Amino acid sequence: MAPYNLTNASSMNNIADLFTTANQLSNYVFGPIILVVLWFIIFIQLKNYSSKPAMLAASFITSIVAIFLFLLGMISQAILILCFVIAAISFVINWHGD
Repeated sequence: MAPYNLTNASSMNNIADLFTTANQLSNYVFGPIILVVLWFIIFIQLKNYSSKPAMLAASFITSIVAIFLFLLGMISQAILILCFVIAAISFVINWHGD
């Protein structure tokens, strides 16, 4: 028998519990995958502008979401710092435009 019951959701009270459980069951890769997918969705939606502002906006919004995922315990501190470094690099690239 499995050490956990996937059909028992009685201990989940809200969406944060669902995401945290999904992250634990996926060996803690669910949170980073959410960030990558979110970045690509935002970048593609803003692609009607030029690439540099779209990359900056996607990186900034993803960094804000990363704070909440870090507070939920879904991503590590290294991934949180990486999100902010990517946003800072995007800002520098956008600041020194063509």
